[in-house]
Amino acid sequence: MTKIVQGKDIAGMIDTSITYDAEDQKILQEIAQDSYTVDSTQKTKDRFQSLARSTKMKKKPITIRIFEHDIAYYKNKSKELGIPYQTLIASQIHQSTQAT
Repeated sequence: MTKIVQGKDIAGMIDTSITYDAEDQKILQEIAQDSYTVDSTQKTKDRFQSLARSTKMKKKPITIRIFEHDIAYYKNKSKELGIPYQTLIASQIHQSTQAT
């Protein structure tokens, strides 16, 4: 990855502290020259939706026995955070599997 050579601020859109790859630089240059176009055909949309569905992490429903006081903790904590308690528990499990 390389930085934008000219470091030019295109209407406040470019953060010169960020490193942009060649493709990003090309897009930013096209935007600056008013020559950037987006392919918004239905075929392109369908392709990206299909890619998103195939790469989305799948969740599997499970049944698990948990102590009542642990459930109470997660329910209270989830109310504080404003999220469902199942989401909080799943997040905690996911974080513990990623911390290797």
